[in-house]
Amino acid sequence: MDGLLLTFDTNFDIKQTRWEFLAFRLDSGRRPVQDWIEELTVKAQNELESSMEFLSISPITFWKMPQFKILGDRYSGMGEIRFTSEGNRYRIYGYSSAVTQNRPMMVT
Repeated sequence: MDGLLLTFDTNFDIKQTRWEFLAFRLDSGRRPVQDWIEELTVKAQNELESSMEFLSISPITFWKMPQFKILGDRYSGMGEIRFTSEGNRYRIYGYSSAVTQNRPMMVT
């Protein structure tokens, strides 16, 4: 995966659903999440890409386990993208200021 900004065409007819995932970037230009992704096995990278592709084209009402979990009222707008590969469970935390609307989600 080259970068974490993923956009995909969609066949969903629900108001052209499309989410973007934006990676946190340090002042130095480094993207810690991208660095972490690049250290994953190819199989794990493929599992993550598959989960993010599903989420990117799905309305928020489809964002459920096992690909996504909202972290609750205490952490308004926070959630975790979830995937499993080779017996390991992975989580990427993210934030959206408008969880119920089609807005970018920042992953950290």
